[in-house]
Amino acid sequence: MTDLGWKFQKIGGGHCHPDINSFQIYAYGKWLAIDPGYKKPKWTKNHNTILVNGLGQFGEGTAWFDRETVAKAKAKSTIIKAQTGADYDYVIGDADSIYPESAGLKKFYRHLIYIKPDVILIVDELEAERAVQFEWRLHVEQSVDKVNDGYFLVKTDDVVMDTHVVYPAKTDSIIDGRFLRVLPEKTNKTVIATVLHPRRTTDAASEARLISFKDSVIELSIKTGKKKTEVKLDLARQQVTLR
Repeated sequence: MTDLGWKFQKIGGGHCHPDINSFQIYAYGKWLAIDPGYKKPKWTKNHNTILVNGLGQFGEGTAWFDRETVAKAKAKSTIIKAQTGADYDYVIGDADSIYPESAGLKKFYRHLIYIKPDVILIVDELEAERAVQFEWRLHVEQSVDKVNDGYFLVKTDDVVMDTHVVYPAKTDSIIDGRFLRVLPEKTNKTVIATVLHPRRTTDAASEARLISFKDSVIELSIKTGKKKTEVKLDLARQQVTLR
């Protein structure tokens, strides 16, 4: 059993957090990808979302969410697609205008695809006005370790989560206690594609690899146990095909 939480909301009052497009994962009775809770000051870096040159979203940096700054900038976030079906659920969140102008962010679409019953594919479309350092962040309940390039293992007691960074091929990674930072090369435009697979420690590790990425179409192969799934995501058309 895998439960996936995704944070998206209208901008509210002081109790809100600067955490648009963040996610949490709970599986087999254990928390794996977590929200660190009610920390003060409130920072985007405390959540499972994206930083741009170390900058987070409007409203961060104070003990209470800075709603006035958000309202003055007319910042907003939008769910631009929500689709559910027997084999997968597919949601896209648009969070570009929720970052300050100094970040230079032009586009942040997070494509979140839940392939039932236990695979989560996250594809982030990122674009900025200039070359910047994008940073993908993951906070965990107990531990995260690097297995090899692009493959990390999150562990909470007898439950683990395979974490595959399948694109870009070349990234830097930093593990700092209970959180993982994934940093692609500095650029003004990129895609970050990650496959997350919660499982018990007694189950076989999953495998995930890039088949191709041409124009706006990314194709992946994901193997969990004896099951193999090929995923085709057309970013421009916002369409998913499984086979």
